Amino acid sequence: MPVRHVIKASNDHLVVTIKDIKDVARAMMCEVEEIPACFNELCETAEYNEFILYLINYFYWFFEKRAKENNPNPVHIEPSVAEKELYKKLCLEVMIAQKLLGRIYGALILGIGLCSQHHMACGGSRVSNTYKDRYMYEALYSYSTYAVWIALKRHEFDVIKNEVNRLLRTDTFNPVLRAQALQATQTDDDDTLSCENITPAEYRRKHSNQPPFMTVIHQRSGTLISILPLPKEEASWLYGRPTHSRDDSEEPHCDVRLNGEQLLLLDYDKTQLRNGIIGEPLSAFDPMTLTPLVVEDKDKNVSKHEIFSEVPLHQLAPTLAADSKVSSAISSAANSANSIESSVATVDENTAPAPETSGDAPAENEAAAAE
Repeated sequence: MPVRHVIKASNDHLVVTIKDIKDVARAMMCEVEEIPACFNELCETAEYNEFILYLINYFYWFFEKRAKENNPNPVHIEPSVAEKELYKKLCLEVMIAQKLLGRIYGALILGIGLCSQHHMACGGSRVSNTYKDRYMYEALYSYSTYAVWIALKRHEFDVIKNEVNRLLRTDTFNPVLRAQALQATQTDDDDTLSCENITPAEYRRKHSNQPPFMTVIHQRSGTLISILPLPKEEASWLYGRPTHSRDDSEEPHCDVRLNGEQLLLLDYDKTQLRNGIIGEPLSAFDPMTLTPLVVEDKDKNVSKHEIFSEVPLHQLAPTLAADSKVSSAISSAANSANSIESSVATVDENTAPAPETSGDAPAENEAAAAE
């Protein structure tokens, strides 16, 4: 079991830095898999630090846009002009962040400034170190997922993992898409094998799940497609069959594009990047895991049922049993108090004295009858 690094605050280290996030991510990754030495060399470079900053910035705007899309609208109210402009701005920010990330990721793949880490020495070698390249980038995908998750206060790990695979991998080597395709075709494959009298080898030749070899070679990741799209990828609506749905008007839609000149001039001031917890006071986080010590406002108003639902059943049973005993004792005490009050009231009614009557009462009654 690897020993976790404890981040200690000092006079020169009062805020969270990218090195702190990388140390915690490395400790978490070492618990599930081994980090190759070639990736440790890449991780300490300034180029990788820049890549992580742009990746965190992309996921910040990605979650902002996702929150806007998932905003509940049960009565299907038409969004206002301000809401449409806000969503258009979020779409633009996501697109710009993805293009900037694609530029940095492309330089990382080409090995610009990384001759000692690149599998072909940035063009200096004619022989590719294939295994080094594979192990280094497989570790990069997992490590980057942990780093982004920690920087964004540990929200939506599965969503970050799937989006990192979509951004940095091609469709053929995306484990999420491969698992979905395998699950979708598993039932059909069993039915076909039972109906057709063919061997499994003949079935694999007839129903190959892998795309052609040349198609695999020319596939690119989502970030590279964003900066170097093919005509079919840039104008996909011209090459696909249009679909008409009655719910299209209710779904948020944004059509934002940048022309070639805008893309060339596209740049961000690094001080304006959204970097999550980087730059926040170190005292607000756990020194070992960088977990926020103070619960956010949106997490404070939690119902009792939601709190119990997060507690294991074996821990919750004694609490529930104690609560039931206390409530039963209170109810029995209340019942006994009510019975005592009712008995006291009955005794008072039975022992109450008869009303007093004066001696002049019969005379008064006779005078009233005579009148």
